[in-house]
Amino acid sequence: MSDSPGSGAPDARDHGNVMTAAQVAEMLDLNPRTVLAMANDGRLSAYRLPGSRQYHFFYDEIVATLKANRVSPAEVDTPT
Repeated sequence: MSDSPGSGAPDARDHGNVMTAAQVAEMLDLNPRTVLAMANDGRLSAYRLPGSRQYHFFYDEIVATLKANRVSPAEVDTPT
């Protein structure tokens, strides 16, 4: 990823440690609506400022969620 402006996907470092749903979706290769659904049902930690409708995510918490949900080789479906 290049450091020049407008040259790629937003990065958590662009905003400190806070990411939008769109940034999380891009990071996880998901649709932003999926990220919002995951936030609403508690699968992803999300925050909103009082009076705001926008969700905010902390990069470290997203990474921690990924690490906590590691898939072992035995759990992966393999074609027979």
